[in-house]
Amino acid sequence: MENNEQVTLAQLEEFFDSLSRRLTAQWEQRTQAEDQRTQALDAREEELKHREAAARAAALLKKKELPEELASCLSFDEEDSAADAIAALEKAFRAAVQQAVEQRLAADAPKTGALIPLDQLSDEEYYAAVCRNQ
Repeated sequence: MENNEQVTLAQLEEFFDSLSRRLTAQWEQRTQAEDQRTQALDAREEELKHREAAARAAALLKKKELPEELASCLSFDEEDSAADAIAALEKAFRAAVQQAVEQRLAADAPKTGALIPLDQLSDEEYYAAVCRNQ
């Protein structure tokens, strides 16, 4: 009888060990799956924050009458740094536009021929000038 009890006790120990291993494996799987879900949610949240910051930057650029495409040049890590970057970008952009306008205005005006009154033109010259402009 004593031998039977020891076999039963050994079987119980084996059963509990097996059960413990299975429960531990299941717990590890669930923990790993939960960690993966948490990481995925964190990544989605970061992406959403980035999109929101990009939309705010585009709106600010539009408000300042700057091309919205300039938003792709900005970093959106922190909202304050994006606003500062937009201010610096606006200053540089407006300075570049002003310089280009001044250069264009400083250039010589295109040269044209002397204007001759229409009553001094021959018929051929008159019709050539009128037909060319139409």
